Amino acid sequence: MTVGPWPYRSKTGELMLLWSRWNKDKAYTTSLAFSDNGRLTGNWTHREQRYGHP
Repeated sequence: MTVGPWPYRSKTGELMLLWSRWNKDKAYTTSLAFSDNGRLTGNWTHREQRYGHP
């Protein structure tokens, strides 16, 4: 389950989606995904690194 997905456009025009969720270790994590065409309808690539608390 994703909590509060939030689209954001960077200063360079790149469209990102910031999203958070509870992972399998019950830690709350935040991740970034990037649109390949700069639109919500694009294909999204998730960054491998996740941000969150251990």
